[in-house]
Amino acid sequence: MESMSKEINDFKQSIKTIEGKHKSEVTKITQERDELIKQITKIEHKETQYKHEIKNRDLQMSQLREQLKQKLESKKGAGKENEGPNMGM
Repeated sequence: MESMSKEINDFKQSIKTIEGKHKSEVTKITQERDELIKQITKIEHKETQYKHEIKNRDLQMSQLREQLKQKLESKKGAGKENEGPNMGM
């Protein structure tokens, strides 16, 4: 009887040890998961920010191209107006 009681106590102690390790591992994995979620959120925020920056720069480039086009066209028009009948000779 005494050996059975000792064996039962040993099993109970083993179970407590295993449960403690399991709880520790679950806590560690949960913390890792939470940290990864934070990193993903930061990356998504940066992605959104970069997309907005790219969109704004594309818009600025389009505006600058249009301004350049207008200036070039106005210079061409001004050049033709300055050519008089004697200028072509």
